Order: sequence, then structure tokens, then C-alpha cells
Amino acid sequence: MWSSDPVTPTSPARRTGRLSPARRFAPRAQGLAAAAAALLAAALGLAIVFLPLLTSLEASTLSARFSLRAGHPTGVAVVAIDDRSFAQLQHPWPFPRSWHGRVLEALRRAGARAVFYDIQFTEPTTPAQDTALYDALGSTGGAILSTTETDGHGRSQVLGGDANLAQVHSGAAASNFPVGAGGVIDHVPYAYGGLATAPVAIAERVLGHAPDRALFGGPGAFIDFQGGPGSFPTLSFSDVLHGTFPSSAVRGKVVVVGAASPSLQDLHAVPGTSDALMSGPELQANAIWTVLHGVPLRPAPAALIVAVILLAAAVAPVARWRRSVPAVLGCTLLGAAGYAVLAQVAFNAGLVLPVVGPLATSRRRRHARGQSPAGHARATRHPAGDRAPARAGGRAA
Repeated sequence: MWSSDPVTPTSPARRTGRLSPARRFAPRAQGLAAAAAALLAAALGLAIVFLPLLTSLEASTLSARFSLRAGHPTGVAVVAIDDRSFAQLQHPWPFPRSWHGRVLEALRRAGARAVFYDIQFTEPTTPAQDTALYDALGSTGGAILSTTETDGHGRSQVLGGDANLAQVHSGAAASNFPVGAGGVIDHVPYAYGGLATAPVAIAERVLGHAPDRALFGGPGAFIDFQGGPGSFPTLSFSDVLHGTFPSSAVRGKVVVVGAASPSLQDLHAVPGTSDALMSGPELQANAIWTVLHGVPLRPAPAALIVAVILLAAAVAPVARWRRSVPAVLGCTLLGAAGYAVLAQVAFNAGLVLPVVGPLATSRRRRHARGQSPAGHARATRHPAGDRAPARAGGRAA
């Protein structure tokens, strides 16, 4: 006689209501996985910023921020040795040094505050021409003269050496710039080869004291570009030489005289100008403006960068917690867009936040095959043939 056992493997009597170990510990596993993902993301972001990595991409974000900001190019003017000057003067390069002396005298009469001459006068020409320039420096109160060569200890050979320059109230300054990621110039150093750079020398002459060296950091100070090529008021060299220019264009301003014609090959890639190159004197004008205004554009402190990256690393794991793929994607995109706006607002206020590192940190991969630890725990709760609800094995972003 067969016994009738009411208890079967699937009968309610076997269902005690107790969760399996896998399901019981699923929330903890999910939390640990989220924490591990956040830590890995933070490590990636910190490596990108501090090693640094992806520098060309970060430089492109800096260029975009410059292009979205309006500048205020005041207090500095440029006298450009441009194509118009060559066409009017009908003289090959180099020009006679007496012409440069006449330009210095014209700028002095017009009331220029200070002059940086971005032409290197290290080699002698003729005694008459060299003397004409030297005497003009003495009669106009002197100028700062460019050089790219020093002895490594801050001494130059401009017009015969520093002792000669001192007698005519003048000095030499380094016109070198470090070339950054992607061949773009965006920093100005305090000194090069032991010699102060042109913006530092001009600031000391105009303000009566040297700028704080701490503002320049390791690679130098961020150049606070006030626009693309042509942003600063510009006069042609030939017009100044002939005295056919308005005095108001230079009165009370720092004036940079230099080569702007493409034939003289003093053109440089800078942020925010797309494919347009900036002439050497315009680059110096932006750097001088920056130092005269106390270096307004400064990198974010390391502690702030670390905090931003940790916050960005936590966005995706927190959003993933028991939420759908669209919710995670929406949170990630909203966070990235919000940070991009924040970086631009900070930039406009003078603070340079990294962009690539935090945005790369906020992008997190899904678990393998789109299944979260919780989804895996639910799937193991059901024996073969007992299909879990669709939501149990759903994707988790």
C-alpha cells in the first residue's frame, strides 16, 4: 500500500521563508563591488591628472574654455613688423638698427609707459647703426630687450652685455616659452637660463617690484589669453617709424615691438585660436598682461582636485544601486554636463579645474554580461525550470 506523503520537493512545507546565503549576502556584495568600482575609477582619474596622462586632450579642453570666455585686452599694445611694413619700407630683413631707435623715440614722445623690444640685438652690425640704437635707448629712458641666449647664470650679450645696457637704463629679458602638449604654448616661466622672462622684467619696471615667484609654479604661470590673434591694439612698424599713428594708441601702455609677418617665422599655436597662429609679440603681450594683473588664472589646489575626482568616482556606483540602466545613464550624463559647466564657471573666475580626469572617472563599465551581483543572487535562488522574474536577471548599469 502506497503511503501518501503530502510533502514534495516543491510543497509549501519545504518553503521555510528563509533566504539562501547567496541572497542574504547579495546587498553586501553589491556594496563591496560598488566601492571597488569607485576606487578603481578614482585611481584612474588621479593617474590622468597627476602623472599626467592624456595631456593633449586636456589641453583641448583648456582651448575650448578660452574660446567661450571674453577677454579684456587693455593696457598693452603691439607694434608689428608686418607685411604692410615690408611693403611700405621696401627693405629686406633685418632693418637698420637706427630705425629701431627712431621707433623707440616715437613711442617715448607718444607717452608709452614701457617698451619691450622682441627683437634680439646680440650680434654687432655697423658702429653707426649700433650707436644709433644705443643712444636712442639712453635718450628715451631705456627698454627691455629680448634674448633667447644666456650663459646659464642670467647674463646676456645684448648690445655688448648687461653692463652696457645698465648705462642706458635698459635690461635684457628671456623671450623663451615652454611648448606644452600638442605643441601649444600656454605657460610663461619666471626665468629662463637664470634670466627673468620678458613679462617678469616688464612687471618689475612698471610696478617697481618683481612679481611673486610662487605664482609661477613648476611649469610656469598660466597665460591668461585675452583673445586670439589681433585682440590687442596693433600698429604697423612703418606707421610708428614715420610718426603717422595716434598717440592715444600707446599712451600709458606697455608696448611690445616684434615680428608679425609670417616670413619672419615667429608664429605660435596657443589655446582658443583653432588653426590660427599667434605672432611672437602678441604672445608676449598676453603674457605681460597676465603678470601685470597678478596671474589671474591659477591651477586648482591638489586637495580640491582629489575631492572632485572622488566625488566623480562615486556618481555611477551610487546611481547603479538598485536602479535601471536609463537611470544610471541619465545620472552619468547629467553629472558630466554639470561638471563641464562648473569647470567653465570656475575658469571664468580664474580657477583651472581638470576636465578629462573627472569625466573619465565618472564613466564606469557594467558588470560582465550586464548582470549585477544582486541579479546573480536572485538567479541562483531558483532551480532549473523555475524561471526567475524578468527583473531579477535584468541588466544593471
